[in-house]
Amino acid sequence: MREWFKTQVVARRSMNATLWTLFFQICVVCITLFMFNALSWNVMQGFTDVMWSYIGYPELCFQVLLALVTSFISIIQLNQLSVVPKIWRSRLDVIVNFCKPKNIFNIIVCGLGGGVVVRCYLALISKKHKNLSQICLYDTDLICLDEKHFFVVFNGMFAGMLYYISSFLQDSYYLEINPFHQPKLLVSKSEIHNVIVEGAIRTLQEMKYFYVVYFVFGKSFRDNVSIVLNLSYGEEYKLTTFKGLLDIDLFLTVFITGILLHIVWAYNKYLLKIFLTERIVFPLEETFEAEKDRCLHHSLACNDIPLLQSLGYLDLCLLAKYSFKRRQQIFSVSQPGGHPHQWNQISSSVLAHIETLMKQLSTVSSVPPKTESQKPKEVPPTDLNSIKRIENYLAYKLQKIIDFCNKISPVSAIYSEYPEAQTHKYFLTCQPVIWGIEALSFLVCASYHEDRYGVIQKSLSKITSLMLDLQTTLERFQKSLSVARKPGPLSRDIQLRQSLRIALNGALYRIALTFRKHLSDITFQQDHRQQLCEFSQLKK
Repeated sequence: MREWFKTQVVARRSMNATLWTLFFQICVVCITLFMFNALSWNVMQGFTDVMWSYIGYPELCFQVLLALVTSFISIIQLNQLSVVPKIWRSRLDVIVNFCKPKNIFNIIVCGLGGGVVVRCYLALISKKHKNLSQICLYDTDLICLDEKHFFVVFNGMFAGMLYYISSFLQDSYYLEINPFHQPKLLVSKSEIHNVIVEGAIRTLQEMKYFYVVYFVFGKSFRDNVSIVLNLSYGEEYKLTTFKGLLDIDLFLTVFITGILLHIVWAYNKYLLKIFLTERIVFPLEETFEAEKDRCLHHSLACNDIPLLQSLGYLDLCLLAKYSFKRRQQIFSVSQPGGHPHQWNQISSSVLAHIETLMKQLSTVSSVPPKTESQKPKEVPPTDLNSIKRIENYLAYKLQKIIDFCNKISPVSAIYSEYPEAQTHKYFLTCQPVIWGIEALSFLVCASYHEDRYGVIQKSLSKITSLMLDLQTTLERFQKSLSVARKPGPLSRDIQLRQSLRIALNGALYRIALTFRKHLSDITFQQDHRQQLCEFSQLKK
């Protein structure tokens, strides 16, 4: 990652998002504490408890611990966020990626973090079960395990692990960049209601599973903790029975702490997305040597940092649509020399990106999917040299094993590829191409009146021809699809595919109508000229 982008953009924005999360957490804890006392018809006691929860030394220590854990969870979520969505080729691919050491580590950390967070919430909010140990009822000389406290904290660990697992499997760490600028405060305030509702629903769903898990395995967990901490255990605290679990006060405590955990972590993830995807206005030319890597054309060519590249394409698209002053910088030529450096650098990056997508789609659409009848029949190896013979024999046996597994339905369901899995990744990552196509078309059309040196019109034929070729490739790809779309909401790749088609048609209409009177004077291939005439006559 480029150093300036890492330190001045990602680090600064993620720090601001984390600070706002900590402020939000303080607010929801205060509101919850006040509501607990207000429901007891003691409003003044609520104000007093809120005040002492931030003044008392033990409570202040829990506040600091809570802030540290929340900040660490924010770092984990930051490292998972990406503008490139996760693309699974099969169920086996999901399992393999899920079992990577990084994900296992994150699950463990989120589980431990969830337990610590809930422990802090109990200390700040609940007057009961604030400690893991208490004086035994049957013998005041002994210290017993408070199983209700253990139950609530264990639920926090369970909820923390499920939070990360569900976010990973649902790909909720995907960064979707909104091209329409909205104030961060307004957007973040409008999302609070959705976060609370979703947190309540998910908490209830997870509690349903947690109660079953604790009913079955709770005794072993409880006994092991008691042995490790050398705590006694009284039968009157038993929660591994139906009667013990039917405790309304315990249910409300688990529910409230679970909601707090979910809404704070989910809101932190949302704030990180809002801050990281905020638009950057890139300079078109460097004023100082230190700004050399920050120019727009560098971000467009930055394939190893997808977030930086996406923000660059978004800035280019908005520049082409709305900024007359910055368009003039692109239309300018160097003095002396008269070379259009800005346009050459920007257009070469965008056109290269479009050509890459077109080649990928051409490759996929030109190779029909294999069916069972098209698969080559394996033939045992014949007389070859010894090493080659062994390799062929092993490949032959491996293919036999694969064919046998294909006949077993549960096994084949795990490692068989999803339909059209190969093509999904091309459209799921084509948002920069969409912005690039729109930017080029607006720049080309603006050059009709604003380009005093004819910088862009020299590239008009190449740009238009490439867009027409991409449109033809898209139509050919659409015809080659072997899977009919199921009714229901459109998947993300289909939405982007449609957006790409709409952007292409809009760009071609825009160019054809702007240069309608001059199409005959521009060099085109015959089929391209005919297609442009149809666009100019509104026949497409």
